[in-house]
Amino acid sequence: MAVAHLLNTFFDWEKQTQARAHEYYLTIWLVAPDFAHNSQVVWGRRERVTWYQDMDDEPVVDGPPLPLEYQQLPGAERLIWQPHRWEELIAEDDHPLGWPAWALKRFHHFYTTEEGARYLVVQTGWRWAGRRPATTIY
Repeated sequence: MAVAHLLNTFFDWEKQTQARAHEYYLTIWLVAPDFAHNSQVVWGRRERVTWYQDMDDEPVVDGPPLPLEYQQLPGAERLIWQPHRWEELIAEDDHPLGWPAWALKRFHHFYTTEEGARYLVVQTGWRWAGRRPATTIY
């Protein structure tokens, strides 16, 4: 199973990184329904630690728990799993006749860049972030 491979990769990278004396960021992302394209082990050091921290949104307190079939995998219980919304950005420029109806029916909000580009941010699924209990930064 792919999730077992990601867990093994997480713990292998953790062991290798802990042998060095520097700060790092290490998390597993499990994404539904886009598992194959977006699930990954996320690792960074130096300036990437801050970059990943800034990118990481707040977990959804009442979001769904990690799916049971993932919870039961060896090693999954060693991590804290938090649900986050998985979102897609839809550019206003791509929809001159108005936002797509399917997107407006889902949980969404609007976002405008500093340059003035407008986006509809639509929740398309969930991302579970798995981390060591102590902290995101090691």
